[in-house]
Amino acid sequence: MNPIFGGFCTFVSMVRTPLNVQLGCQSQLGGLISGITILLVASFGSSLIKLVPIPLISAIVAFSAFFNMIDLRMVITCFKYYPKDFVMFIVSFILSLVFPLADALLISAIISLLWILKRNSKPTWFLQEFKLD
Repeated sequence: MNPIFGGFCTFVSMVRTPLNVQLGCQSQLGGLISGITILLVASFGSSLIKLVPIPLISAIVAFSAFFNMIDLRMVITCFKYYPKDFVMFIVSFILSLVFPLADALLISAIISLLWILKRNSKPTWFLQEFKLD
């Protein structure tokens, strides 16, 4: 319905672009092939997809999001050295699983902004020693 009213789908490109980069595509042909694949799966595979339980699809999405899109070394570093930022990472990750992606990003950005404002609203005092000659 979206193209009928002059819109275009933006979230498909958010998924396809990292996929094309990961697969090594260097031209627009990768977008064409992925579009044809999506069209074929939607046309002929929809009857088979209906048989797959939704919890299984959720587990597949969560597994691929956690192991393919997240740099685990960066998460471990964040956990060791910046525990408050790690909590924000976990909150954002859970929100992206619970809510639609655009809503989760908006909520995460608002929470992060409030967190930064709270942290920076408290003055930090440094004591300095002055030597009098």
